[in-house]
Amino acid sequence: MKLAKSEVGERVIIKVNRNIKQDGVNGLMLFGDNNDYPQLIENIILSSVTAKAVVGIYAKFLAGKGFTEEMNKQVVGYNQFGAEITLFDLLYDVCLDLAKFHGSYIHANLNLDFEVGNTKRLPFKYGRIAKTDDNGYAAKIGFYNNWDKNPSLKYKKTKINYYNVFSEKREVFNAQIADLNGDISQYGGQVYPIFLDETYIYPLSPLDSVYLDADSESQLALTRNRELRNGMSKKTIFRIKPGQLEQKDENGDYKIGIDPALVEEIQSMMGPDGATVLVIQDDPAIEGDLGKNRNLIAEQLDSNIESDLFNGWETTLGNNIRKAANALPRVLIEFEQGTIGPASGESIKQAVSFYNSITSQQRTKISSSFKAIFARSANPVLKNSTDWKINELTLGDYGTTATLQPSTGN
Repeated sequence: MKLAKSEVGERVIIKVNRNIKQDGVNGLMLFGDNNDYPQLIENIILSSVTAKAVVGIYAKFLAGKGFTEEMNKQVVGYNQFGAEITLFDLLYDVCLDLAKFHGSYIHANLNLDFEVGNTKRLPFKYGRIAKTDDNGYAAKIGFYNNWDKNPSLKYKKTKINYYNVFSEKREVFNAQIADLNGDISQYGGQVYPIFLDETYIYPLSPLDSVYLDADSESQLALTRNRELRNGMSKKTIFRIKPGQLEQKDENGDYKIGIDPALVEEIQSMMGPDGATVLVIQDDPAIEGDLGKNRNLIAEQLDSNIESDLFNGWETTLGNNIRKAANALPRVLIEFEQGTIGPASGESIKQAVSFYNSITSQQRTKISSSFKAIFARSANPVLKNSTDWKINELTLGDYGTTATLQPSTGN
């Protein structure tokens, strides 16, 4: 037997490469052999319902309620549409990056008085660190939206924007301005990197160890979809004796066959999406003669869709993904999706307390980073603040339903 080539599907192997190496062309450190580690991780997260939910909840706990109410509402910058970015907006954007990648970048403009002006989050996936010097220090970070050389975007290394790494030393800033002949308008500002994982030059995603599980979950959804689209649900077959009905041919003459009006009438009784009826000419003689007056038989054809295919896999994969994100309690995901009842309120409280405790150290690191940036802010409220603690999420009761209440910052 010869196997047709068209019957063999191309095998897809998902492999996230973590290699970090020097790019001799642009003087940056590549992240993955194809410089696409963050892009691959993000695509896998977005394709997995559990991974996406985990990232969202993890980010909420990292951001908590933000800082004080007055600090949260301070405008610290503007987005690409000119809308205001509050301190809490910035914090939450940073925490979303941290929940995905364990890393984020904050860009800060500086004035000649060495004060921090407008700030914004730069997407972690677009940042690549310059090669380090002999002391292990990287002075610049390059940002570009096509490191992985997506064919839909033309790769242009001249489009890479380089920024100085954030420095608390005034003399470093003065030297950078001097290189521009004192022209502050030509200064691109500084970038503060926040990494929750400093094992390597770049942080690894919190879901790095379970990226295959996240991908498997998305493939399960695809498999179910294909089963439904390509499988055969339960059908009804009408078997009619040949020669019993007449219909007109294209010349208007009668000929023996199946009346299409009958077929349409039968199908009209069924659901509107997809034909669930098959009408065939056959001799429906079952166990002998059916009798002179029996010319039609209706039969059922069972479905071939396996509803229990991979039964139990989703639970196992989901548990693995949650464990990788600091052992995020399952009840928080169920709560987020609205699938639990009021009786689970106590378990949610315990889960919130547990996860607040687990993520406490990370919030402390984030708050220290924000303090380092905004201690030199041109905004007096932020500059003079001594309280940069990120407040934990709390549980509020509304009727009989418990609801997590992150601050909006507004």
